[in-house]
Amino acid sequence: IIEVDVPNSKNSKSLQKDFDEIAKTYNLQDFKLKINKIDLEKAEKQRKWLGVTSVLYEKIKKDSELKGVLIGDYDIKVQPQAYIKLYIPYSSSDSVASSYATNVKKKVHEFLTTDNMQKIIKEERYKLEIYSKDEKLLQS
Repeated sequence: IIEVDVPNSKNSKSLQKDFDEIAKTYNLQDFKLKINKIDLEKAEKQRKWLGVTSVLYEKIKKDSELKGVLIGDYDIKVQPQAYIKLYIPYSSSDSVASSYATNVKKKVHEFLTTDNMQKIIKEERYKLEIYSKDEKLLQS
């Protein structure tokens, strides 16, 4: 199986014909072509936001005040805006959960608005949500 990612604007039949000719040239037999059409704009946004969350992950690992915070949704949703989901190490019923979530949101927002991060994010909007470990929304 040969799997190919192509822009969703490309014609699949034309690509199949091209691959059939290449296969014949190189004497490839019994292959199946799987064409995945991708939205290039969305893919670029996903790459960008995966970079943002990777840097954020490193920040969280090093910051003792963010101990135990996890980033969810590595398949970053970017439509209609980027969406970052964080989980704190407390259940929603824990007395400190709400204040900890508030602090996490504040620290993460401060980090995302630093000059270095703003060079990457630019003016693009994003949504940041903080969940408890029992997956209850605490901050939005």
